[in-house]
Amino acid sequence: MSAALAGRTYSQMADISVRLYLQRGELVNVLPELNFKAWQLYIFRPHQPLLPARTRLVFDLLTQILKDLFRESK
Repeated sequence: MSAALAGRTYSQMADISVRLYLQRGELVNVLPELNFKAWQLYIFRPHQPLLPARTRLVFDLLTQILKDLFRESK
C-alpha cells in the first residue's frame, strides 16, 4: 500500500482497503475497463449448540459492521 501511495508501483488490492484513497484521489484505478466484480465475503464460526453470548455478540457485531461497509460501496 505504501509503495502504491508513493507512486512506485501498480498493485491490485481489495476495494475495502483502497476505497478511501480512491475517493480522495490519492490512488487511481488504472484499468477501469476491466470492471472487477466484488468478492463475496463470508464469516465462519464453529457451529455449537451452546455458543457463549460474548462469542455470538462478536460475530453479530462483525456481521453488521461488514454489511454497513459493503453497503456503502454500492
